[in-house]
Amino acid sequence: MDQLFRKIKDLHPVKQLTSLELTVAYNLVIMHLNVELCAKEEHNQLIGGVLARVVEAHHLDCSKDGSFSRLWNTALSANCLLEHANIIQSLAGLQALIWWTQKKFQEVLNLFQSKATFPITDQFILTIVLKSWEIPDEENKNIHKVFKPSLIKDIVYAAVSFQQGVVQMAQEDYGTALDLFQEAAESCATKSLMARIFNHQGYCFMQKGLLHLALEYLKSAIQKNHKCYSAFYNSALVYKHLGRHKAEVETLFMLDCCLANPSEPVGNIDEWYYIIASDAFMEIESSSQASWVPSLSELRYLLAHNSFKYKMIDQAADYYMKLIRFLREEMNEEMSAPHVPNMAPLPPIAEILLETTECLIQSERLQEAMVVCEELIIKTKDVIPSRMIIDCAKDVDNVVNEQLNCILWTSAAHLLKAKMHALEDEPKTSITAYTSCMNLLLKVQFTNKDGVKQSISPQHKQAVISEVLKCCAFVGRSHQFLLLENLKEALQNAHLGIQTVPACPEAVECLLICLLKMDRKAEVESQWRTFKSNKSRLDGQWKSIKCSLPLFLLEYVNNKYFKNKSLMRDVRNFLDEVVKLELNFPCV
Repeated sequence: MDQLFRKIKDLHPVKQLTSLELTVAYNLVIMHLNVELCAKEEHNQLIGGVLARVVEAHHLDCSKDGSFSRLWNTALSANCLLEHANIIQSLAGLQALIWWTQKKFQEVLNLFQSKATFPITDQFILTIVLKSWEIPDEENKNIHKVFKPSLIKDIVYAAVSFQQGVVQMAQEDYGTALDLFQEAAESCATKSLMARIFNHQGYCFMQKGLLHLALEYLKSAIQKNHKCYSAFYNSALVYKHLGRHKAEVETLFMLDCCLANPSEPVGNIDEWYYIIASDAFMEIESSSQASWVPSLSELRYLLAHNSFKYKMIDQAADYYMKLIRFLREEMNEEMSAPHVPNMAPLPPIAEILLETTECLIQSERLQEAMVVCEELIIKTKDVIPSRMIIDCAKDVDNVVNEQLNCILWTSAAHLLKAKMHALEDEPKTSITAYTSCMNLLLKVQFTNKDGVKQSISPQHKQAVISEVLKCCAFVGRSHQFLLLENLKEALQNAHLGIQTVPACPEAVECLLICLLKMDRKAEVESQWRTFKSNKSRLDGQWKSIKCSLPLFLLEYVNNKYFKNKSLMRDVRNFLDEVVKLELNFPCV
């Protein structure tokens, strides 16, 4: 085909070769697009050169500005070229496709202006013109095209309709977007394109709150093309909205399998004859929210994080360990220090390690949890400052913020380490780890915690996390001192826990147990009545505090590892006798 085209170019342009020359150019561009799967400027040059020869052969004047658009205007409007209308308009459709993929939208509008009886001012109006565009019958049956011109029209119409649907979707006009996506589906329904369209339709229905209908379209997208990865992700979002957490996690797992083990592309049997398909020329939806797919690292974090949050503990533990191995391999070196910027949009690696540790503890995999925890402590020990003063009412620079986070992460690691020692019946070692946690937190002093910016200040959230970590360390120490029968230290730490976070129910429980063990029954009753009278306010405060906690710390405070049922029963029995009313004990 290339050789034939070069031979024709060497000849002087004559009218008799017009149809042949245009058809050879049409076929040659189609063949290039089939091989290269993208439009290039050389395709424009090839078409422009042929048009110039045809115009010259018919002695037509387009010297006004000599532009490409002027060439097309002349070719489409010249009466002497009406007998070649089929191939000229076929080539015009091909030109529109090339310009469209090159995002030369105005040139496409200008190209089809001659076909309209009204001004074409935007892409939305262009869809109306394209729908009514009819390519004349072939005038020369002996000259064959390698690709039906009507299919070129379908591809252009599908591209325009689809792109306009994406625009309307971005403007939250989901009804119009759905209509345009349906138009695209009816014009060029290859399986892979239909999968994309079903995915976008499903996304629109999800945004409209029609979740079950959205799910049907997303399932259809996956059935049409198992490589429509965004349909898997959007399905997981729908399941999340429906509260079907197991289905959400299963869908994310299927997406993980697809991304980790992409199979070789397999052609669809009903699409083999499409020398060029619309999919290769529709990159326009890449900016669409409906087309977003998480990276493999983020996806594996979502799997682990959501499984943990939904109490699928054993699964979550496996996913976290798989994620950590993957991150190590991806970085091609040991895990970088937590203060080093992470691969967006993952959370800081330190938080991933802390979530992993807490999850492994709940899964009773203490040895693995200890290894992960120690890794974090080792990585951060050289970047912790000696002292910090943080004003919650002022912004801090990135360096200070990272240093503060390192203190919080490392203290949290010591807190989890202390818990593991406690679970292994090592109270003295546990107390040492709790003390390490508190010593780190004492390096930071927060000021203006009650300022007007507290609801929006990131530093206020960090201050809340710091206070909760301190409270947990005090309560943990109190429990361990109780086991060692050191009641004085146990009571002192329980008091400090309540002073740090008065709303913490476990600190109240620990205090009551200590007082009862010391046979200070009057104080038990007094403390209980004080708590009871402020219960509603304290419950509200505790609920608000928990909303600010990262998952690893939220799981820590929600899961009590140090329950002494006999002591709690003694407290309840005593209060039943004294108060003589039904009690709502905070932690029982």
